[in-house]
Amino acid sequence: MRALYAVLTALEARDCRPRGSDERGYAALCPAHEDRTPSLSVTYRDEKVLLHCHAGCPVDAVLSALALDYTDLFDEEASCRK
Repeated sequence: MRALYAVLTALEARDCRPRGSDERGYAALCPAHEDRTPSLSVTYRDEKVLLHCHAGCPVDAVLSALALDYTDLFDEEASCRK
């Protein structure tokens, strides 16, 4: 759950007020655009965090606004397998 903690901590630092915590995940203000109603869905599943801005912000814009990168969305570092 390291990845989820990293994302939620970054959202709180940006005052994006993540809320919820049931099986559907969290809702937060999107840090990538001027947001007054929580439009960012944060879901933790299979040791990774899924982000979806319902206003249409791309994931890389959300990550940039949070000073995170794609590797922060995974509990374990991905490895290439042959």
